[in-house]
Amino acid sequence: MTRVSLVCSLHSIALWTLCWVSGEETAITAQYGKDVTLTCIFPSKFKISFHRLSITWTKEGAQGQGLLVHRFYLKMNWREGQEEAYRGRTQLYPQEFPQGNASLRLSDVRLQDEGSYLCNVSCELGSWSQKISLIVLSTVPLPVPR
Repeated sequence: MTRVSLVCSLHSIALWTLCWVSGEETAITAQYGKDVTLTCIFPSKFKISFHRLSITWTKEGAQGQGLLVHRFYLKMNWREGQEEAYRGRTQLYPQEFPQGNASLRLSDVRLQDEGSYLCNVSCELGSWSQKISLIVLSTVPLPVPR
């Protein structure tokens, strides 16, 4: 095997290792009005160039389309295209990226925040995704039908 094809083969193996979607959907419970962290851990075994790191959080909408919750790209948080309901309520932890942590903090949780979220992480080595199901608990008594 030539040196070039060996390097290409190793690069392909690295991409294959990082390109996957977690099969299980993690469930997280939050209390209405409180803050919650949606956990998203990605493989960080390789030295990743964080100026090429892209982290996108979406929420599954009514017709299955993804609503943009938060986007980090080119070392910046991008508010363009962010769903209005999430503006000023989301935060990532850039200091945690080298450890493979792309978790999202969602403040002042609302009942309409409940649903399925998708964390997408991509870099020069490939892509990785994780699904999270958020369940919102409310202490407000629901009206009793008469």
